This record gives sequence, structure tokens and C-alpha cells, in this order.
Amino acid sequence: MSDMVRCIDPVAGRPALADDLVEAVFASDLATGAAVTQDRYAAAVRRALQVHGGVGGCLAVMATAYGEHPECAVPRSAWARALVDRFYG
Repeated sequence: MSDMVRCIDPVAGRPALADDLVEAVFASDLATGAAVTQDRYAAAVRRALQVHGGVGGCLAVMATAYGEHPECAVPRSAWARALVDRFYG
């Protein structure tokens, strides 16, 4: 993360932006469990934010998935968190 300001979430102890990135990865067109390069990750985050109208739209996609298909949303969320931790953490 070279050009973004890190804000540490005092409760979780990680950058607050990380949650936004997880939501964007979750809402992205990446296949759950896919092997992803840093460039592909960054492009997918940008695309998801554009397609869904920002972080709020990505969060809405995530919330809908949890409401309609929690059995799929849980592993996708964990995978998205792992990608963010890998490339951002």
C-alpha cells in the first residue's frame, strides 16, 4: 500500500481500510479460491469498486450473499480476507 493512508482500527488492530478491501474482493469477479497475483487482485478491487459504485455497493453485494447463500458467503469471505491479508497486510 504505497499511496493510501493507513488508519488502524483500534479494536481489530489492523488497517480499517482492510475491511473495505475484503468487501471489494468479495464483490469482485474473482473465483473463490483462485490463485491470484497482486496485479490481478488490484485490478479486481478497482473493477469491483467501479461496478458496484464504491465500498457501499460492495458491502451490499456481500450482505445479500450472506442473506441468500450463507453457505457460499462464509468461505468466500474467508478467502477474500486471506487475499487482503496477503497483499495488503
